[in-house]
Amino acid sequence: ASETAFKGMACRTFTACAAVGYSVKRGKKKAFAVELNSESKWATQSLPEPEGANSSELHGVDCPTTTFCMAVGSYTVSGGSIWAWSATWNGTSWTLQTVSKPAGSIRTVLLDVSCSSTSACAGVGIYRDSTGLQTSLVERWNGTSWSHQASANPVGSTNTVFQGVSCVASSPCVAVGDWNNGKTWLPMAQEYNGSAWALDTTPNPEGATETIIEGVAC
Repeated sequence: ASETAFKGMACRTFTACAAVGYSVKRGKKKAFAVELNSESKWATQSLPEPEGANSSELHGVDCPTTTFCMAVGSYTVSGGSIWAWSATWNGTSWTLQTVSKPAGSIRTVLLDVSCSSTSACAGVGIYRDSTGLQTSLVERWNGTSWSHQASANPVGSTNTVFQGVSCVASSPCVAVGDWNNGKTWLPMAQEYNGSAWALDTTPNPEGATETIIEGVAC
């Protein structure tokens, strides 16, 4: 590979970790996944690509149990369209999982994922609607399929993106990112209370001309 990048990693135990990202061969970007085994050795896992993908990458992964991981990312098709995709690991192999598309969307990307169990995951990122507006994206996994979930957007936003998410069984999910008011980037955080997403108040460091939040852990 002429270029290789890790984009996300998750560990189920000290000796069982999964890492995902992409590699570039002959100009084509292709997603990959590797796993750390009990012998402290990393091994590349066979990973299926979405049908029609000209290029693909994985941006995030989470593993709530020793036999389940969820990885998310994006892929490009002929014509340049970009769509979100995901794959699940059952301890033996990876399986593609179809990611739903918000109505009227012309682009979707998942940048991070967090799972409180094998049947409860939140994937976050961005989508672009038919007018070209870029909006924060939330997808919920129920154990068998993904569904789009509405999220709040700051008033006056011209561009909103979720960069990271964290969910635990006993508390709401928290997603973070940033939004643009037409002049500058500002921090954004939202909480999911089990039924809806709502904006939190996020402080902006004194004197900052641009602020971005890229990760969260709860």
